[in-house]
Amino acid sequence: MSSEPPSAVKGDGAAKPLVDLRSAVVMLFAALIGLAAGVLAFLAAAPPPQAVLVGGGAFGGAVLFFNRVIGR
Repeated sequence: MSSEPPSAVKGDGAAKPLVDLRSAVVMLFAALIGLAAGVLAFLAAAPPPQAVLVGGGAFGGAVLFFNRVIGR
């Protein structure tokens, strides 16, 4: 048995990121759009469950939109 830790634990930078930069940016922008839509719906006197559904729908649409717009 070797007591040497795996290379990813050593901190040599060999570990790959969990999500690539493009995916992170798409999800970040979509989350901001969904949050804004949900808050605006709530401020427009929509009940909280309906505001959450509006935000979720906006998030899904924004993911599709930003996935096409942000270059590969």
